[in-house]
Amino acid sequence: MKKIYSVALILFSLWAPSMNAQNCPPGANAQAFIGFTSCYVSIQGALPNSEVTIQNANGQLISFLPAPVTTPQGNALVFYDCNSSPSVVNIVQSAGRACQILLGAPINLPIKIKTFTAQPQNDNSVILRWTSVLEANASKYVIQKSTDGRNFIDIAEVKAAGNSQTALNYSYLDRQMANGSAYYRLKLVDLDGTLDFTKIIYINNGKAGLLPLSVFPNPFRSEVQLKGVAASDVNRKNIKVYNAMGSEVNYRVVGGNSIVIDPTLPKGVYILRLKGEVFKLFKE
Repeated sequence: MKKIYSVALILFSLWAPSMNAQNCPPGANAQAFIGFTSCYVSIQGALPNSEVTIQNANGQLISFLPAPVTTPQGNALVFYDCNSSPSVVNIVQSAGRACQILLGAPINLPIKIKTFTAQPQNDNSVILRWTSVLEANASKYVIQKSTDGRNFIDIAEVKAAGNSQTALNYSYLDRQMANGSAYYRLKLVDLDGTLDFTKIIYINNGKAGLLPLSVFPNPFRSEVQLKGVAASDVNRKNIKVYNAMGSEVNYRVVGGNSIVIDPTLPKGVYILRLKGEVFKLFKE
């Protein structure tokens, strides 16, 4: 049923531009934001418990599936491809009710994050490290955690420097490693309340049963997360990367379950071999 509904959601996004925006509740609004590592649309006061997608001016879907669901208050954050320009928010309830919000120009956010990594420790804790290269009126970093990569909760806060044009290093030690694996991201908060979010990173300390092997994001830019493998197995013995011609290409391990494939490589198709399984990757 879920797959059928997702197909219907995509089809809806193709004809939704003909709808009238006032089908949304009065006061519903949406704003697009461009951060250093992610782009997203913040929706407020729309239809509750509804799946949300973003499309560009040509009617193409540019947000990531599975689609997020609005809260009972009609709020949601929807991440989209930073290489695209968002134009329309499509909101669909399972009961068939739907509405649309037109988007204005995106807002560029001031905090710039260069790196964000996670590394398991011997005591089953996880050390999170990140580096900012620019802070303008920054307030704090909120560490968020998830067990499924979709639903995140706040677990801690780290005060930001405020204003800086030099590299600053931060860290946080999470001693509560749920089920031996977790997803993390940072919520970047400015003094005026403006928000940004980092990429999502995955970590598995090998203490729990492993999920099926998979990789994300795909398409990728340079960094790839390896899901379903213990961090201790993320090494050159278990992982090989090849270009479309079959030649091995270079990569480096940057976190417990993260690798960066040579960023100088051209766009195209690459093959990742992970513990005997093969994955086709597309570089943006």
